[in-house]
Amino acid sequence: MECKICHNFHRKFWCANCIRKNLHSYKVETNQITYDKQKNVDQANKFLSGTMRNIQVNVAEKHAKIQKIRIKCFPAILRSSGSR
Repeated sequence: MECKICHNFHRKFWCANCIRKNLHSYKVETNQITYDKQKNVDQANKFLSGTMRNIQVNVAEKHAKIQKIRIKCFPAILRSSGSR
């Protein structure tokens, strides 16, 4: 807001030139944010629907199986280490 009309903050009036500049900068910022958001959504969808998702599921299942084995074998490990 470089003009004398818009420079006065007590008025709720903007001239056509200043509002045009402000709307242009707002649209540029909004377009960039929308582009970044869409790019992130596309990456997330690609990750969740592609082979990476299958790899993540397999790794999670593997860790769950390992945890179950550890829970089942833990009492036996304690018994064997205590008898030494």
